[in-house]
Amino acid sequence: YLGFWNDYKGRDRVVYVGANDGMLHAFDSGSFFTGDDPSTVGVVESGYYSDGDGSERFGFVPGGLLDDVKKVPLNTGHPYYFVDGSPVIADAWLGDGSGSDTSKSADEWATVLVGGMREGGNSYIALDITDPDASGGAHGPYPKFLWEFTDPDLGQSWSEPVITRVKLRGGLGAGDTCGDPTDGDGNCLERWVAIFAGDYT
Repeated sequence: YLGFWNDYKGRDRVVYVGANDGMLHAFDSGSFFTGDDPSTVGVVESGYYSDGDGSERFGFVPGGLLDDVKKVPLNTGHPYYFVDGSPVIADAWLGDGSGSDTSKSADEWATVLVGGMREGGNSYIALDITDPDASGGAHGPYPKFLWEFTDPDLGQSWSEPVITRVKLRGGLGAGDTCGDPTDGDGNCLERWVAIFAGDYT
């Protein structure tokens, strides 16, 4: 993880907000510059961020809203709730995609955004927002779509997701790969998940 953190500690800052126009928006909030802040007198710093210009980096329309977002221009006076939830962001280990990976490397970590529609729908989306400058590679093109989850029984997605790691029971011979091997919890695998609740149907 330290390698991942060092690789991206100076990335551009971005503000992410959901909106009732049917999109998750990303706005520029500054770039990192190495050296002293020219507005600071007599203070040595390793670097500083510019203020940013507020320009839009992207607008993402969740797939579950594609049929409904066309209603926005009708301007019927009826309030529409689309991407109405606040996104949650955390660094997470995604592994190599095999489902059996137990060793971490810097390129398997990502900064992940997970957000719900609240009253706007019954789905959650996940985006890899690690590198705002990525045009390809492990974290691109920015934003890299990871998944969209919906279920008929989910209801409106009012629940604020929690991005965390859990222990899964490991198969025979998997070994204790998710913590202290002497804690007596047996074979287990570490996995990162998004946890959220069901709501109004």
